[in-house]
Amino acid sequence: MCRKLTQNNLAIEKGEILTREQKRIAPFSLCFSEQLENNYEFDCLNERNIREFHRFIKKYIGQSITLVDKNCLREPDTSDIWGECQIHHYEVTERFRIHGYYSNKDAMFHVIRLDPRHRVHRG
Repeated sequence: MCRKLTQNNLAIEKGEILTREQKRIAPFSLCFSEQLENNYEFDCLNERNIREFHRFIKKYIGQSITLVDKNCLREPDTSDIWGECQIHHYEVTERFRIHGYYSNKDAMFHVIRLDPRHRVHRG
């Protein structure tokens, strides 16, 4: 059963997609709730990548999901699925992407890959 969403209650039920209103008011936040995929982990980042990722975090954490999507979300690859979730790719820099999914429980972006050389799903 779905609950009515308010600004103070952004939880959504399993299987629902974030609505336009949720994206507008929900703050963008990152979560590392699972192990990162092999070869897409923190130890693959050099000092420059770490600084770039840090700038991305400082700029976008707490902003609305809509704003972050507008500025950083890349074209989706419908074949990139994690369990039952569509993977989203955010541009940190021209070559650096983070990959993850939005949880149906908490509206947080769960990171599964750090891709500093944009090796996955390059168009």
